[in-house]
Amino acid sequence: MKKSIIIIYVLLAACSQGAGPAPDKPIATVNNQPILSAFLSQTLTAEGWKYGLSAASDTPTTLKIKTQILESLIKDALLLEEAKVRNIDVAAEDLQKDVEGFQRLYQNEADWKAAIAQRGYTEERWKEKRRQALLIQKLVESFSQNVEAPASEEITRYYQSHRQDFVRPEEIRVRQIAVDSLEKAEGLRKQIVSGADFEKMARQFSLSPDRKNGGDLGFFAKGTMPKEFDDAGFSLKKGEVSEVIRSSYGYHVLQLLDRKPAEQMTLETVREKIASLLRQERGRAAFEIWYKTKRETAQIFINQTELESLAVNIQGMEDNE
Repeated sequence: MKKSIIIIYVLLAACSQGAGPAPDKPIATVNNQPILSAFLSQTLTAEGWKYGLSAASDTPTTLKIKTQILESLIKDALLLEEAKVRNIDVAAEDLQKDVEGFQRLYQNEADWKAAIAQRGYTEERWKEKRRQALLIQKLVESFSQNVEAPASEEITRYYQSHRQDFVRPEEIRVRQIAVDSLEKAEGLRKQIVSGADFEKMARQFSLSPDRKNGGDLGFFAKGTMPKEFDDAGFSLKKGEVSEVIRSSYGYHVLQLLDRKPAEQMTLETVREKIASLLRQERGRAAFEIWYKTKRETAQIFINQTELESLAVNIQGMEDNE
């Protein structure tokens, strides 16, 4: 098999000693496709915090992190190249669903836009980043489609050795009323305790989108809602109304509607899930083998001087933490 051609070359320094790199200069090429210094710089600012990059970082650590992030960009370039070869695409509705999922993590669209702007992205650039992430996800998942299905005995062995992973946690179902002041919340709670219908009050006064369902949040386990909800909700008895609680979203009053105790799921109820997990494991292993060969046979050129001299926006990373 043809050996990898991985050439790390060092260009002459700029004429003025200490001069910074040109922002549009390729810091690497992957099969003749450039990765520009400006792109790596933006990625460092947006994602360097994931690697612990901050004002406290020393130079060797910073170089190590720059190298790690550049390697991730090289991997993305190779995988996007392969996705194109395999005619893998992302439907517009799937991208929109993905974007809306991120938007729901914020109180409103303005907060979401401010968050991505803080990371150095325009709305369109961020959506393109998500489209590429979905392409790569589909490519990786495609390796699971051609692996051998696990045998029934293998599924049983997996279940028996991972029983703790198949315990359905305790769940509660609550209604909420969310308002923007302590006074409003206390006033509404007083009316409910005095006999007012919680569902009707939620529809009329709550500021949360779930008001259209009478404030019904459905069933949830610990850790899936804000900690304040867990602390209050799981301590309630069925039908009981909580004291006013405060979260980053405002002031809330909760009512416990129902509770499901924790239970061990049977093998039959999780058989398909285990089969899927085992297929994913095999698919991931097949992908890693394939990618190792892909990486080794790619023509990759890295401008080490450019990489070492690339300035890092430490302040931007502090803002993103």
